[in-house]
Amino acid sequence: MKRKILHSVIAMCAGIAGTASALTIDEQFSGQYVETGGTSNRGVNLQMFKIGPELFAAFVTGFTYDADGNQIWFAGTDTSVVPGDVRINVEARQFNGGQPFGGDLVAASDNPVVASIDMQINTCNSATLNIAPVGDANFPEVTDAALNRGSIVFGPDRCAYQSEFTACPAFSDGSAEAVTGIERSCIISGTFNQDITLTNDTTWVMNGPVFIGNASGVGNSNSVTIEPGTRIVASGAAAREAFIVARGAKIFADGQPFAPIVFSSIRPTSEAEPGDFGGVIISGAAPANDCPQGDCEGEGNSGQFGGDDPFDSSGRIVYVRIQFGGDSFNPEDQLNGLALQATGAGTVVKYLQVHANTDDGVEFFGGTTSASYVVLTDIEDDSIDWTFGWQGDLQHALVQAGPIGDNGIEADNNSGGNELSPRSQPRIANVSFIGNDEVDVGNLLRAGTGANLTNNVVAGYGDGCLDIDDDSTFTQSGTPGSLNGTLTVENTVLDCTTNFIEDGGEPFGIEEFFTSQDGNETLNVTFVNGVFPQPGASYLSGKVMDPAKFNGLDLVDYAGAFSSEAADWTAGWTDFINN
Repeated sequence: MKRKILHSVIAMCAGIAGTASALTIDEQFSGQYVETGGTSNRGVNLQMFKIGPELFAAFVTGFTYDADGNQIWFAGTDTSVVPGDVRINVEARQFNGGQPFGGDLVAASDNPVVASIDMQINTCNSATLNIAPVGDANFPEVTDAALNRGSIVFGPDRCAYQSEFTACPAFSDGSAEAVTGIERSCIISGTFNQDITLTNDTTWVMNGPVFIGNASGVGNSNSVTIEPGTRIVASGAAAREAFIVARGAKIFADGQPFAPIVFSSIRPTSEAEPGDFGGVIISGAAPANDCPQGDCEGEGNSGQFGGDDPFDSSGRIVYVRIQFGGDSFNPEDQLNGLALQATGAGTVVKYLQVHANTDDGVEFFGGTTSASYVVLTDIEDDSIDWTFGWQGDLQHALVQAGPIGDNGIEADNNSGGNELSPRSQPRIANVSFIGNDEVDVGNLLRAGTGANLTNNVVAGYGDGCLDIDDDSTFTQSGTPGSLNGTLTVENTVLDCTTNFIEDGGEPFGIEEFFTSQDGNETLNVTFVNGVFPQPGASYLSGKVMDPAKFNGLDLVDYAGAFSSEAADWTAGWTDFINN
């Protein structure tokens, strides 16, 4: 219904266009804004529509008064509202008398432009209205009229933007607007050894890497709190513009489904590219088998990680999008979308999207952190990567490959020492791996890794669905029909031109390994709207998870990320999903 309304609005207001200047003005700003406390009582009805990735249209109807006290109604649209904007600009046309609800809306679209309307958004509940007549139009001028949102709200009232921006805080640089052209922006850079809060009333611009805590990880106890709806962008003016939470420090990034926290490029979404933002790196003090003394060095000069506390907490990442990130300095030194470096089981990662990253989407460097409700889109290397003895869980995830990419999973224990302890032993459940002919392998398990995979769907990968490499990966897992539980694949559906990559000379065949386990199938899989299961698909029931092996996970009986399109958990907070 909303889409039909939007098309009607655009059609009726054809030719009414505007431009936006640099809050994320989206659907939650829809409502009625009225001037109060004065004699004019002007007002604006604002309806916001999502029309593309990080792109919104604003439909504005409003009223003011002429010199004789007659009410005048106008209408206009701005189809270029993007995150970071604080203004809606419309070229307004006047209605042919009366209010716009008496059949005069089409007539308004045929009328000449009479005014330029500037609506500056201050919070979800307040705005400032300016009206400038165009040419010699007899239309009243309005300057800095204060508007407050009234009782009429179009849709749920879910306002995350409550505070009006006044100035950049002392820990930041207030010259960002002059440098970037983004209104209400503040520059952050360097190392923070105190607690800081990144608020959603400004755009935070990184100038170089930002460290929460010192890179050595010694003596850190401070934290960064990030409000729902906050946007943090890389300036593009300095190298390695990553957001790094050092060992001992914490991040509390608690977004909301209607107001996710976004790390991104400073460039508009239509122009942004992978590598514009360095990524998010979180270091912890849990075990990593590459550095039993806790002295691992993170990629991209991100500092030290590792320790002996499997329950360590580095904070929370909830309803967060990380996009257009990554950096590659050489084949051994690359920045991922989200790097979890020996973070512990006390670290919460839920409702995370990584989009268009030059290196891996999410990489686990040891540690015991689990993640759920994860979306990985258009990743140019591996979507999910683990090494150094990761022992967490990943459940409910969507992996959708783009035109460039490697593997859905690239899994290692340790490439430099396949038998190192603790051995990688994650549990991976309810993931839809959706590949294409241009990307590599759906699930590549190698370098001695253990893993328990269940209730997954792997489809469309160009090189194949399932591959197991290295003798250590095979031999420490047992044999088909006599597996010891270290490496298992159950209740899984494969649909690739080549389902099993058989290299020959290996301890056992991969197809034999797959078919010897319960619930596994090779099927022709069809996705509705690019990602959702076809109603009635055989894998939507009967895939009973082993309650002993998968204790603590959601014990569902379907394979893949979704039980149906109606159960879409990505709605509202994600973007860029190709459906």
